[in-house]
Amino acid sequence: MKKIFLVFALIALLLTSCEDEAVSKIGGADGPTAIIVGEEKGEDRFIKSWSAKDSESGWSYDEWDYHIELRIKDMPYDNNGVLELPSEIDGKPVTHITEHNFDSQSWHVETLIIPDSVKYIGDDAFRDLKPATNITIPDTLVEVGDNVFSRTGWYDLQTEEFCIVGDGILVKYNGSSNDIVIPEGVKLVADAFEDVDVNSVTFSSTVEKIGNSAFYGEYTLESVTIPGNVKVIGKSAFGNCSLKELTLEEGVEVIRNYAFSDNELTSVVLPESFDDLWGFAFKKNYDLESVTVLGNPTYFNTDGLENVKILIPEGSPMAEKLNVYEYIK
Repeated sequence: MKKIFLVFALIALLLTSCEDEAVSKIGGADGPTAIIVGEEKGEDRFIKSWSAKDSESGWSYDEWDYHIELRIKDMPYDNNGVLELPSEIDGKPVTHITEHNFDSQSWHVETLIIPDSVKYIGDDAFRDLKPATNITIPDTLVEVGDNVFSRTGWYDLQTEEFCIVGDGILVKYNGSSNDIVIPEGVKLVADAFEDVDVNSVTFSSTVEKIGNSAFYGEYTLESVTIPGNVKVIGKSAFGNCSLKELTLEEGVEVIRNYAFSDNELTSVVLPESFDDLWGFAFKKNYDLESVTVLGNPTYFNTDGLENVKILIPEGSPMAEKLNVYEYIK
């Protein structure tokens, strides 16, 4: 599942640099399965996985039509403790670093240099790389998965209250308060609260996305309001908490896999702005009675909602997409 999700996230990320191009989405089991980017470039298709021994560059990577997804495995290694990732391979930019796949050589890395070409780093990419006390993170980085820098030497050295990297990515919280106020300037809230008991969280006006597992396992969190400036709620973002109340304000668009699974919700209202519900987003909310859909989402996955009432306004076009529903009374 993680690999499938990563592919979706990687493709979706490419859209951030193609704001002026036409986009169409095709629904699949866990979310959009393909995103077509304009007529100029067409679909960015997977071509081939290269192993280090077969590639001229000496790196392992996945090749796509217009970008490279680098795997940190069997890498060219010069035994000097410095790992500088390439910015391009065969003329294509290295825009993604895939999920954790270290080999034994990686444990010697003390300095890690990530190039400006990198936009996305996958789950656990550098987790547990303890010797790496010096990591260069580019301002171009716009998205990370969960546990990307956790338990590295660099991560342990970060002592500021809010550690923000790349283009507004919050990766670590060192404050003493359990009532969290996300500061202005943060665009993506990553899993910064792993060792914090969060009682409440208030999102600033700049937050655009709540990342994978951002508040996973926060048993003390019983209520949350997601403001409209937050467009995307990532995989397992609030999974395994104690949520009894969830407010999604107008403007929220996407909820990904397992985002609110294993909670105590009794009802959910999806605003008119809402566009994409991925699989099992509300799984194991055993007291969940209803999900109200006020708008007309492009993609709506009902996995995990088999015994839940789907409520829609009378005359809603969602009636054509749902097998079972009831009108709002």
